[in-house]
Amino acid sequence: MTRLAAATAAGLIVAVLPLCAPPRASAEPGFTPPDTSGCPYKVVTPPAVDTSEVPKAGGDPPAPLPVPAKPIGGEMLGRCDVITPDGAGPVPNDISAESWLIADLNTGNVVAAKDPHARHRPASVIKVLVAMEAINNLNLNQAVVGTQEDANSEGTRVGVDVGGTYTVRQLLTGLLMNSGNDAAHALAVQLGGMDETVAKINDMAQKLGARDTRAATPSGLDGPGMSTSAYDLGLFYKYAFADPTFADLVSAPKATFSRPPRQTR
Repeated sequence: MTRLAAATAAGLIVAVLPLCAPPRASAEPGFTPPDTSGCPYKVVTPPAVDTSEVPKAGGDPPAPLPVPAKPIGGEMLGRCDVITPDGAGPVPNDISAESWLIADLNTGNVVAAKDPHARHRPASVIKVLVAMEAINNLNLNQAVVGTQEDANSEGTRVGVDVGGTYTVRQLLTGLLMNSGNDAAHALAVQLGGMDETVAKINDMAQKLGARDTRAATPSGLDGPGMSTSAYDLGLFYKYAFADPTFADLVSAPKATFSRPPRQTR
C-alpha cells in the first residue's frame, strides 16, 4: 500500500492530484506547462467530464463558492502564475499540474506555488478531512461491522467485507494507506451518515480557513459543487500532520488490511 501523502522533514508538497500526469524523467519535446495566468479557475472548477455532478434530486447545482475579496494567505497568493521567493532558481519546466503549492509543514508558510487558489476537484485527497473527523470523534478501538453498502462502494476499495469486524484504526489505515472508498463509507456511517459527515468535514474546512473547499462526498468521488484548492489542501495536511495519530498512520512503510471472520449470530 502507498501513502496518501508524502512529507519531508521540512515541508509538505501538495498538488491538485487529478490534474497531474505521470512524472516525467525529462520534459517531452514541445511540452509547455499549462498557462493559468488568466485565472481560469478562480471561481469554478474545470468543466465536468461526466454526469456525476448533476444533482440526483434534480434542480440546480450549488452556486459557486464566493471568492474572498482579499486572497487567503496574502496578496501574492492571489496570483495565478508561478510564485517563488526573490532569488529562487527556475521552476522545472516539466510540471504538468495546473495548480500546486509547496509549504513548510510546521509553520504553513508557502515556499512556492502556482495558481494556489484555483478551484479543482479534490478526489481522494479530501479523505484527510474524514480521517481527522474520525480521529477527533471516534474511539480508535471501536468495532465496526462491514455492510453491503460499504462493500459496494464505487471506486478504490481496500476490502471491507460484509459482516467483517474492523476497528476504527483499521478503517483509517485502509482509508489513508490505500484510499479505500469502502473504508470512507464505513467511517462516515459511524460519524452519522453520508450527509452528516459531508456537513462535518465542510465545517472543519471552514474552521481551518479553507474558502475554496466544498466536499460533496466523504470518499472524494465527484459530486455537485465539489471543489478545493492547493492552498486549502496545504491547510488540511498541516492540521493533520500535527496530530500524532494521523502522523503515525501515514508514516508506516506498509500495512496489511486483512479480512477478519464474519460476525455470526
